[in-house]
This record gives sequence, C-alpha cells and structure tokens, in this order.
Amino acid sequence: MNGNNNNSGNNNKRLVIDPEAVALKLYDMISSELGRDSIHVVYSGFNETLRRFGIDPIDIVQKLVSKGLLHSRPAKGGAIISKRPFVTSKVIRYEQELRKIFFKE
Repeated sequence: MNGNNNNSGNNNKRLVIDPEAVALKLYDMISSELGRDSIHVVYSGFNETLRRFGIDPIDIVQKLVSKGLLHSRPAKGGAIISKRPFVTSKVIRYEQELRKIFFKE
C-alpha cells in the first residue's frame, strides 16, 4: 500500500463540495497571500485552480456577483474580483467635494 494515499481505502465514495464555498475560500486564500482585497482571476491562478476541481470559474463568479458576495470588473486578460465594491480615489474625492457643496450642516 502506498504511504501517500489519504483515501482510507474507500474508492466508492465521492466528496461533494459546494462550488460557491470553494470559490470564496480560494478567493480568501489568494487575497490573503497577496495582501490585497482584489485579485485578477487569471494571473492569480484563481480560474485554473477552480477548473481543477471541475468548477466553471466564469459561471461561479457570475453567481457570486449576482448574490452580492463578490464584486467584479473587467481587466486586461480577464477580470478583477473583490469582496468590496470598487471605488477609485477620484470617486471618493468627488463624492466628498459634492457632499461639502450640497450637504452643508
């Protein structure tokens, strides 16, 4: 018997996994490793890893975006995903300026 076999001898059972849970856990792992809130689905290895589990990355990201669990935006070579909405520093600055003008206390 091979010492590296972690299957405990039962080849008839299959592990059933929740694709959404796998994708979210993978996102957490990659973003933590990179030290960023957002990751590129192609360059980070996200897509390839999901495909190795038989999960369609495009489909699962679209489902998670529609549920509000992830946010996505197009990027060169793929997409960027994040658990937080994408807001640029310009948008934040413009919003602050408009609030000063229109919402005086």
